[in-house]
Amino acid sequence: MTTKDNLMMLQKLTDKQVKAASTGTHEDGGGLRLVVSESGTRRWILRITVQGKRREMGLGGYTIITLANARMKAEVVRKQIVNGIDPFIEHTKAHTIGNKVEAAYRRGNLLEKRRAMMEDWCLYITPHESHL
Repeated sequence: MTTKDNLMMLQKLTDKQVKAASTGTHEDGGGLRLVVSESGTRRWILRITVQGKRREMGLGGYTIITLANARMKAEVVRKQIVNGIDPFIEHTKAHTIGNKVEAAYRRGNLLEKRRAMMEDWCLYITPHESHL
């Protein structure tokens, strides 16, 4: 079986089918699923096995994550698992780090302290520039 054949087995859905999908779960293959709710919202779920446990990971809603994007995200997660990386831990770490960085930027006093330090440095260096 060729790589192209393997890819075709995984990619069962088309964009047209995703847009027209009725309520329920629709398999794309390789654990990737489209779940359509009663209200018509569509979301991507990836069923995976991590450390011997069957889990489901949400990849996002269809309005934001296209079929192609869902497939790419699923492939990244599968590669993490093959490399011994727990995708749930990686996901949590990414959000924790992002939140800390965002919180630091929101604390305006840090920016003001840095600005004051740079102004002091400019005042210090200006008289000494002629010696450089």
